[in-house]
Amino acid sequence: SSLGVTLRDIGQTDEAIELYDKAIVIEIQLVKDHPSVPLYASSLASTYSRLGLSFVDNGQANQAIELYNRAILIGKQLVEDQPGIPSHVNRWSISIYNMGIALGELGQTDEAIEYYNKSITFGKQLVKEHPDIPEYASSLAGSYSSLGVGLLDIGQTDEAIKLYNKAIVIREQLIRNHPDVQL
Repeated sequence: SSLGVTLRDIGQTDEAIELYDKAIVIEIQLVKDHPSVPLYASSLASTYSRLGLSFVDNGQANQAIELYNRAILIGKQLVEDQPGIPSHVNRWSISIYNMGIALGELGQTDEAIEYYNKSITFGKQLVKEHPDIPEYASSLAGSYSSLGVGLLDIGQTDEAIKLYNKAIVIREQLIRNHPDVQL
């Protein structure tokens, strides 16, 4: 999966898609063979989400929707099966956020805004309960920024500016408190 991320980052999304497709086959089998191992389900959700991002990068956001739905369902199940595990809530929140990205790319701004708001709800919870984990704050800042973009698209400029400012405050705190964290 790290190779897929790297390939996507350097613009080789077709190669990343091939790699993610292969990983999904393996991870589905692992989940079937070991249903009591949540790491396998979490990894599968992550791979679905990353494959979705690759499709969005290729201008195929419509293909990402089903992948995000799968990732969201897995994330929801993980949270229901193991409440109180913050990494499961984070995985679920990331998949929800990514769905917002895909919907926004498809011009479905109202639906994207709904997903960003859900992601913000989870992000606030994670940051409140785990202020020592900078990745949660960074994700929350990203959700605020994306919601701001969505609101700007529908003409709610003042509200968008407020959200951008919230994201800036979080990122400034992250830079001060965790300079080693990539924003």
